[in-house]
Amino acid sequence: MLPGISTEQLRSRLNRMVADGLLTRQRYREVPPRVDYELTDRAKQLMPVLGALARWGYDWAWSEPRPGEDIDIGAIVRLAPGIRLDLGATAKAWAADRAARAAAEAAACGVLVSVGGDVATCGECPAGGWRIRVTDDHRSDRSGEGQLISIRSGGIATSSTGVRRWAHGGETMHHIIDPATGQPVRGPWRTASAAAADCTDANIATTAALVRAAAAPAWFEQVGLPARLVDWQGTVTTVGRWP
Repeated sequence: MLPGISTEQLRSRLNRMVADGLLTRQRYREVPPRVDYELTDRAKQLMPVLGALARWGYDWAWSEPRPGEDIDIGAIVRLAPGIRLDLGATAKAWAADRAARAAAEAAACGVLVSVGGDVATCGECPAGGWRIRVTDDHRSDRSGEGQLISIRSGGIATSSTGVRRWAHGGETMHHIIDPATGQPVRGPWRTASAAAADCTDANIATTAALVRAAAAPAWFEQVGLPARLVDWQGTVTTVGRWP
């Protein structure tokens, strides 16, 4: 069960995936109304990435629902055979966005929410903006490498290949998979941070940047997102109007 996710939020994300060509949508004239979503061929090309995560030893974060089991989130989601559900990564950022909106509405003031280092804001910010420390690992103290920034709205996310690591088959692995190879990304950046209109978009962008490797700075410029990239020698590259 995933309580607290509204039908509107679910519909918005599903419609976005339809627009991106990842899902097809079929509505049935039934009572109660029923809508089926199916993966497109384009989306199915992404499935090996999830399989690769499990193959490289990242299989302990999968959620418990089993294929064929209903998950009530204001609508019914049923996992088809062969589908696995992971609520980390973008789901974590989405939760931060939702929590910030709910808290701002309940408290009638500006709110900042951080979920595992993914930061979402909602409402009026304090004088000088929201002050956020950006680091490789959100658990590090002030003595660790990082940068103190300020934002007035939106969200900040950081993706890193240098923190969540484990040994598998005698090699060091991490959780970000290159879909072109089915293996953990081996790019020049250990960390990517981005600012966006919300935390979800920032999270998507930082993960994509690590996959894009050397092309990441130009890509951030193209999509118009301020960003901070840290390579394995600790050199920092900023893009656009990074805070």
